[in-house]
Amino acid sequence: MNYGLSNSSAFLCDVQITKDNVLICRTGLDLGRSTSINITFPNLYTELNVNGQTVSGFFSINLTYAQVANNITGLALYFCI
Repeated sequence: MNYGLSNSSAFLCDVQITKDNVLICRTGLDLGRSTSINITFPNLYTELNVNGQTVSGFFSINLTYAQVANNITGLALYFCI
């Protein structure tokens, strides 16, 4: 697949895993900040313990790849293969 990236392209992202075990690249753990997940699935707002800290938000581990991909709001979503 060609995503418009050359062989010398590089980008920084947080690799996250979805409920159906697809790896995705997003910046930040809370998908509610960069998707419309918070509007589409408000009941999935949860708290997780991350490195000893309680973090609240919408997390990829609670969503399938399709749910995430169908709620992108103008920002790229990459999946890792």
